[in-house]
Amino acid sequence: MMGCIAGELFRIFQGIIKNNFWMVRMRPFYPILILCVWSSARAGVLSSDTSTTSVSVRSILGASRIPLNRTVDFTVRVSWEGRIESVEIGDVENPVFSNLDAVASESTNRVSGTSSGQTSVKEIVYSLRPKTLGMAYVEPVALSYVDKATGLKHFLRTRRMAVEILPPVSERTGVGKSGLLILSAAAFLSGIAAGVFLFLRRRRIRLQAPAPSVQPILEEAFLEQLKQSVDCRRPDRKESFAALSRLFRRYLIEKHQLAASGATTEELLRNLKERNADEGLFRKSEMLFTRADVINFSGTEATPAELDDAYTVVETVLEAGLAAERARLTGLEREAANKKVKKWAWRHSGQKK
Repeated sequence: MMGCIAGELFRIFQGIIKNNFWMVRMRPFYPILILCVWSSARAGVLSSDTSTTSVSVRSILGASRIPLNRTVDFTVRVSWEGRIESVEIGDVENPVFSNLDAVASESTNRVSGTSSGQTSVKEIVYSLRPKTLGMAYVEPVALSYVDKATGLKHFLRTRRMAVEILPPVSERTGVGKSGLLILSAAAFLSGIAAGVFLFLRRRRIRLQAPAPSVQPILEEAFLEQLKQSVDCRRPDRKESFAALSRLFRRYLIEKHQLAASGATTEELLRNLKERNADEGLFRKSEMLFTRADVINFSGTEATPAELDDAYTVVETVLEAGLAAERARLTGLEREAANKKVKKWAWRHSGQKK
């Protein structure tokens, strides 16, 4: 651009020099002519070096109406295009939710090349769970960035978004009406057959000794305590996490006959390992108690996702133990019943002889 302008200027002056008359007549306009040529050259240089970078922030709410027992995704998308190295993007502020809990989040970042430069996109997706019926809100998300060329700081802000919380919907089981009728009839007939079988067996086998008192299963008692003492919806998640940890500690001590409840986490895990506990149970216990100690001593608050995961771990361990214990007791009862039947058959065979 500068070479073209300089050449054109040289040709103009060359013509003026060849014609003295025009040189004299144009002399008053020399400064104006030089200033115009310099401005054109300057403008040409600036336009060749100028590049634009566009920055935008956008918030997306997955739905405007959701049931109380469902979740909705909220996405914050930051994109900038052009010379991305010419701007410095600040951190995206954590959004503020009203009547909503963030149960999970994930972020992605991708960069791609275009004809005008590069495009960089960062997305943060929050999974939101409603608290109560009514209206819920997502407050505006703010973003700042600095133009490195000018040093100016710019601010962007999304709008406030609302979602209506509807009554919970029924959970679908995937069974149609005909399938439900068949299952109900099968369950009814199975119940009748089981009742007749138990009646005939009890009539045929006379128990001489009084039935022993039925002791409640350990896992059954702790499952009941878990439902009563730990509420994941309480605002004080730190206390809920501590109560969950104490309950699980007492269960392991009683189940595996470990040391006293005052033992430290390291001692408890060491005793559990010495009892040849299942590897999966050991890993789950180590993860839960370690996180409980961090929350307790650091003073940090447990996230809703951490509390839900810990509750699920304890509930799963207790339900698995309950199923195993019931299977063991059923096997013992079946073995005792077989012995009684054999004894009854032996007695009657001796009487016939």
